[in-house]
Amino acid sequence: MKVIDAAALDYKTLNEVLRQPEHDYVIEGCCGQRFIGAGMSDRNITVNGISGNALGAYLNNASITVNANAQDAVGDTMNAGKILIHGSAGDAAGYAMRGGKIYVRDHAGYRAGIHMKEYKKKVPIMIIGGCAGSFLGEYQAGGILIVLGLQEDHHPIIGNFPCTGMHGGKLFLRGDCRNLKFPPQVTADIASFEDLQGIMDDLKEYCSDFHYDLVCFHDYRTEATPANVRRAMNRIGVDLFPYYLAVRMADAKAQSSYRRREKIENIVAMRKFYQEAIIKDECVTLRQLAVSGRDLMNLGMRPGVEIGRMLSELLEYVIDNPEKNDKKILCNYVKKKISQRNKTV
Repeated sequence: MKVIDAAALDYKTLNEVLRQPEHDYVIEGCCGQRFIGAGMSDRNITVNGISGNALGAYLNNASITVNANAQDAVGDTMNAGKILIHGSAGDAAGYAMRGGKIYVRDHAGYRAGIHMKEYKKKVPIMIIGGCAGSFLGEYQAGGILIVLGLQEDHHPIIGNFPCTGMHGGKLFLRGDCRNLKFPPQVTADIASFEDLQGIMDDLKEYCSDFHYDLVCFHDYRTEATPANVRRAMNRIGVDLFPYYLAVRMADAKAQSSYRRREKIENIVAMRKFYQEAIIKDECVTLRQLAVSGRDLMNLGMRPGVEIGRMLSELLEYVIDNPEKNDKKILCNYVKKKISQRNKTV
């Protein structure tokens, strides 16, 4: 591994050094030099600092890791290899890429995945951990785009005009997409179990690269009942729950045949109850409760820990009894609890 001090090098000189044969490189002090790794194959490049435009353009089979942000056109027309961004990417990331992988830990700017396509048996994939700007997947003809919306409370997790001119490939968005407007030629639907299994290996790789624990609930097991599934949705997260099921299904099929059928039947049943809970909009989070902390204060409860405990109790109550998620019913429940407490005192 050879170290290059790039602080005083222009982009042409830096790239001439990188083209020396039989070396992996660590670039220190990178400050916006363009075309790093362009067209390269069979080597590893680590960039400490902000890379300039067209990082990894026409990449053939090299691996590039950037320990900072990257500017525009990351992976422009890349053929194969992998680009890992421990930060955010600028506009037009993955422009016309036709193979390889781009993993962005944080956000991507406008027009990520524009003109992405598949070439022969190569299927390019780009995973964006945070949010993506407008015109995501513009003119996409093939490949896979995934936006996870991690660490973010943005709604939606992408900008305006997604999939403009899209005529191939797939786009996965983790989050509520009901208010997004897609063009008429694009079919938008909840990802199927099979769809999620198809991207699971890439998601596992992404999580491993950035030290996220997608499978932290990997061993969570419960009897498949509606109440148990609602409770699992609360613990794991509504958005993550289908991924949890996909991980379990992949494991069940990869492991020995011992009790495999029983495991798969449990997963299938849990998926059914999950879908029912989503369709019926059953309460599995505090946000969905029919009462709030202010409602409890109006009933005479003091702000602080007491209200937090009561809200948690009410959530458990409606998870077991979804038909009870009604403001009047829950307020009466709280009044009885307050009355019992006062009698005890």
